[in-house]
Amino acid sequence: MRKSEKKCLIFFLLILLFLFSGILLSQESEQKLEKDIYIFTIDLSGSMQRNSLHEKVKESLKDFIPANLKIGNRVILMGFGDDVRYYWDKEITTTEDFEQILNQIDRLVFNHRWTHMSKAFDMLAKRMDEINKLYPEKTKIIYFYTDGINEPPPEARESPLEFKKILEKYWSPRKIEEENIYIYYITFGIEPPEEIKSLPEQSAHFKIVSRPTKPQITDITPSPPKKIKFSLAQNKFKISQTEKQISFILNSESSVETDIIHFNIQEGKIEPDSLKITKGSQTNNLTLSLPFLQIGKKEMKISLNSEMGSILEPTTFLITLEVIKEISWWKKLLPIFIILLFVIIMIWYLLTPKFGNECLVEINGNGIEQGRWRIKSGQKSFSNKVIVSKDLRIPGLLKNSFLIKIDSSKRIFIMPLDSEINFQGKNISKKQFQQIRDDEIFIIGDRRFKLEKRR
Repeated sequence: MRKSEKKCLIFFLLILLFLFSGILLSQESEQKLEKDIYIFTIDLSGSMQRNSLHEKVKESLKDFIPANLKIGNRVILMGFGDDVRYYWDKEITTTEDFEQILNQIDRLVFNHRWTHMSKAFDMLAKRMDEINKLYPEKTKIIYFYTDGINEPPPEARESPLEFKKILEKYWSPRKIEEENIYIYYITFGIEPPEEIKSLPEQSAHFKIVSRPTKPQITDITPSPPKKIKFSLAQNKFKISQTEKQISFILNSESSVETDIIHFNIQEGKIEPDSLKITKGSQTNNLTLSLPFLQIGKKEMKISLNSEMGSILEPTTFLITLEVIKEISWWKKLLPIFIILLFVIIMIWYLLTPKFGNECLVEINGNGIEQGRWRIKSGQKSFSNKVIVSKDLRIPGLLKNSFLIKIDSSKRIFIMPLDSEINFQGKNISKKQFQQIRDDEIFIIGDRRFKLEKRR
């Protein structure tokens, strides 16, 4: 080969080497500038099976990851319950990686007895320190899925203050902002623990949301928190099984100029399903259309979600229904009937003339007292009559011998029944009342009686 040809070949190879190294450098640069790092931290406790929440988490992840992540993203998938475990921790390099991540999600088992959330935050913080050293310029986005409070297993012997200390040490607003970390605490409408509630107030890098969303990093800038506080005027209702809806009032107090709040409920339907909230106080009338309800107590959770990213307090409401069997029309009227009957009985009782100190006195032919019976002792509650000797038991007389009656003017009458009565030398006709006054004597057979009012 001629010397000139060698020079040309060397020159050509140098050009190729330069171009190839440029391609490598540009690819490396693209990789360094490649998309964000996503961390998905999932509660695997058995309570996540309530209302099929675990299936919603899986479906949410399987929808979110293919729609928002790309080849080049670093993904960490970790679960926590009785302990903490990593299921995926590497970069997505092929489309098969997506399938493997989704398969891992499908295989997640939500059956742990405990919810060791504090350990998950602790391990994740240390892992984020390592990630930040490798990728200091990249944005790290953490999605935290859970339905409960921090509940470490007993063998951990963890102090109740441990979780708060972990948050203060590793997840302070300054630290997560310096490391370019954004945390989305996914509640699916479940009330977050007290340790978490205050974090959105301290940093715009921490959000409590009901559904995972693609972060708008440019919109998340440190600023005074925008809050909307809500309260229910009433949250307990007693309804019949056939009722189709209830109405309730949601009060709001907002420091936000305007926002749209969406409602979500697993059962039933809320109308309207969203509200425009403006700054200041606001009263909102809502109607909850109900599904078919079983008799007994029923709790319905309503979650609130901000369209503009405002901080909502609280993010969920609980409405308690006491469902009772439909009452027949006659059962509805029964209390009225009972009250009316009681009133009638009381009036009857009060209007019934009552004997006082009147006595029936038996005397002999010389006027000497042989026996004394107080008439009132034989009187029944709702009768102004006393039957002698059925009610007023006088020995030696027939059971239905005669009757004594008192009227509203306190006049006393007698009337023969099975015995003959001689009064003032004449027999009194049966079924005819004869008025008798104090000390007047009447005769039954060979026995003499008189009425005495003086004692």
